[in-house]
Amino acid sequence: MASTLYISNAVNRYSHAADISSTSHVAFGSTKVVSFWDTSTGGDLGVGRTLPGHDGVITVVRFLNDSSVVTGDNKGVLRVWQKSTDETTAQA
Repeated sequence: MASTLYISNAVNRYSHAADISSTSHVAFGSTKVVSFWDTSTGGDLGVGRTLPGHDGVITVVRFLNDSSVVTGDNKGVLRVWQKSTDETTAQA
């Protein structure tokens, strides 16, 4: 049986590649991966989830609401990520 002990990512050099939701969730670009961090835990748990899906470096991240986030990369691709009851999905 496998389990996750720790997930860690670095933030891109783009200051606008991060955003925070009204429910204290942070989304940020980490090269080609979107990372999520729940700050309500006091930061003790670090990055809680990562989502691959971009071929370029993520340059912008914005929450549309508490369950949707849009990301864009340096190749001009925008993705809308929607949280569902089971998992987070992306639409190009």
